[in-house]
Amino acid sequence: MSKRALTILLLISLFLNAGIIGGFIVMNVFRHNHIEHHYQKPPDGLPPKNMGKFVPPDRFDPQIAALRDSFFKTKRELMEELSKDPIDEVKVKAIIEKSVEAQSNMERAMGYKMLEWRKTMTAQEAEEHFSSRMARLDNQEERINQRRKAK
Repeated sequence: MSKRALTILLLISLFLNAGIIGGFIVMNVFRHNHIEHHYQKPPDGLPPKNMGKFVPPDRFDPQIAALRDSFFKTKRELMEELSKDPIDEVKVKAIIEKSVEAQSNMERAMGYKMLEWRKTMTAQEAEEHFSSRMARLDNQEERINQRRKAK
């Protein structure tokens, strides 16, 4: 191969590699900003006005957040206990009961909050919001059933 052809191939390779590396850097920066933008809690604790019409009230409710944290804490405690070599069955069963109770408390609070929220909606708003959530649940259930059948 001639020196000119090697130089051209080297430059093409250099530009392609620089483009790929630059793309990774740019996407990392923009993705980081995207996540920060969409998942940060507003300073006053209230949902932003531009988040859409149907912002669930439990998303920013400190009581429900505390119940959710409690539930995840018990799940983590259960996983830690199950990872230990000599299994203390009595302790594991106690943690399971505590986890079920924490989940029950969280679900109950979320349900009552959704009921209060539903009372503030018109029939059309409720139909739009809850039917779309039901469709998502149906799709999720269908995917789970398809995975079960595939096994």
